[in-house]
Formats: sequence, structure tokens, C-alpha cells
Amino acid sequence: MEKKSTTQKKPRAAARVQFAAPEKTLRAFAATPKQANNPVVLRLRGGIIGTVDTQDEMEVITVVKAGIPARDLYNVIDTLHMSQEHALRMLGIAKSTASGKLKTDARITPEQSERLLGLVSLVKMVHDTVEDSNPEAIASGFDAATWLERWITKPLPAINNKVPADLMDTMVGQALVTKVLRQALEGSFA
Repeated sequence: MEKKSTTQKKPRAAARVQFAAPEKTLRAFAATPKQANNPVVLRLRGGIIGTVDTQDEMEVITVVKAGIPARDLYNVIDTLHMSQEHALRMLGIAKSTASGKLKTDARITPEQSERLLGLVSLVKMVHDTVEDSNPEAIASGFDAATWLERWITKPLPAINNKVPADLMDTMVGQALVTKVLRQALEGSFA
């Protein structure tokens, strides 16, 4: 007969995400004891918003599974210079859900968090492509988020004249938009 252990495991702290004010670098922290001081940084090479910059995808998974706080969703939207209504619709998040979670200081779902990080990844892709091919444009104030918002709201022949923003509410749609954007960037900034 096996003897059961009477010691209880300490509950693992849930991951938490902290985003700075829109004008600052965004940081996400996995709040496990080992990782508490090891930030998963969301930034572009220039220190602006971007995708998760880490070698440890497990940290990103921890952050996504815990969900990003609703207040940080709004900070990201502000940083991207998008209207809240447009960004929430694009991410498949009801405005009433987001505002309710904001009022109660709750988190968006893991699926919504993942879609938000997907949007941020697109901004990073634009910024990094322009930075690599035309650093003077970045130095002159090129705004990747504004460029992306214009691109993502126009029908594209490559996706049967659909608007890319209308596909951003699913991961399959985001993958397709990412592929088409990468092709467009390779042609535009090559």
C-alpha cells in the first residue's frame, strides 16, 4: 500500500502581465518565483511596442494562459493609435466585455490575449522590415502602427478582396494575414 504524502504543494502564482504607459516599453512578467525578475519584453528594436522578445516560449505561454489584464489591452490599443471600437472588433472582443473586465480589473481570456499578441507581432513585423531596409525612415518617425492600420483596413486581392482586419479574430485568420503582410512587405521594402 502506497503512503500518501501529507505535505501540500504551494499554489503556483498566476502569471501577471504589466504594461507600461503607452509611450513606454511594454513589459510582461511571468510571476512564478523563478521568473518574477525575468521580464518577457514586448518591444521593437527601437524600444517601442512589439512582440514578445524572449528565447523562452514557455514564458509567453504562461502569460497567455493567465490572460492579459483588460487595462493592458486598452494600453496596447492606445499605443497602437487605433480606435478602441476598431481594435476590439478586429480582435473579436465585445466592447461590453472589455469594459466590464476593465471595471473589475479582470483579465481577457487566453484566446483574446493570444490574438492581441498576434496584432502586436504584425506591428513589429512592419517596424523591423522598414528598419532593416530603410533605417532613415525609422529615424524620420515612420509609424509602423499607423501604416499597419491603413493596410489592414483595405480589401486585398490576395485574400479574395477581404479586409485583413476582418480576419484577425481567429488564429487561422491571423496566420493568413501575417503571410500576406510578409509578402507585401517583401515586395514594398525589398
